[in-house]
Amino acid sequence: MTNRYLGRLSAAFGLLALLLATACSSPSDPPRADVPQFKAPVTSDLERIWQNAVVAVPVRGTTGSMVTTNRGRAGPPQGLAGVGPDIRWPIIVVVQACGLPDPLELMRAMAEQGYVVLSPASNSRFFNPLDCQSAASVHDRAEATLDERRLEIRYVLKQLSKQSWIDPANVFLVGLHDGAAAVARYTGQDVKARILAEWDCQGSGKVNGVAHAERSPIFAVTSARTPIFGGDCSRFFAPAEESVVLSMPQKYANNILLEPIVYTQFLRFLDRQLFK
Repeated sequence: MTNRYLGRLSAAFGLLALLLATACSSPSDPPRADVPQFKAPVTSDLERIWQNAVVAVPVRGTTGSMVTTNRGRAGPPQGLAGVGPDIRWPIIVVVQACGLPDPLELMRAMAEQGYVVLSPASNSRFFNPLDCQSAASVHDRAEATLDERRLEIRYVLKQLSKQSWIDPANVFLVGLHDGAAAVARYTGQDVKARILAEWDCQGSGKVNGVAHAERSPIFAVTSARTPIFGGDCSRFFAPAEESVVLSMPQKYANNILLEPIVYTQFLRFLDRQLFK
């Protein structure tokens, strides 16, 4: 009797478990829909060099400076530079040599003199990298990258002109080595003065000489690191112009603009342009 009862009870529990399992089981999962794939927005090379630019700014209340990234919005971080919303800052745009990192020491030094300094990130190009052939001469690299660098300068200056903190009357261009060719040949009227470091203004017809020195004066300096075969930049300036040419006989390991004897003349040149 007991065994029969236990058997029936066990069967009842088994049936109950089956019913519960059936009730709790979910119907077969529907087929998964494909997750839509959205293409990342295409960022042009010019926008990349602007968004990734490095910026050095003066620090308020000190003689120091701070280096930061543009992140699409150039300019001094709030509260660090300036004393009010109406302050306008002179700016220096540095066009670095082909394939080299940003000249942070030079940028800091100029920011400590009261300038905002921006270096376009030419190395961040994706679709059309600069033709920086290490084995090529400085003149060859200058010619190979001239057109792209001209576009970069125009684009960066256009973006800067939209910034409320910029002093549009005091925008300066600095070009280093082969990057200086585009600065020398820049013909825009929106630049107060230009600085050429380790560039002799020579080369092929495309990069040879300077443009509109009478409208945008030039400070040009070379050292023994720069081979000079046809003279320096002085042959392209009229005697009455405000341009300055320095030819240093030594070789300098660091940026020549930071050498004390050159740096003093460099600052004087900027001051003359800034306060005229």
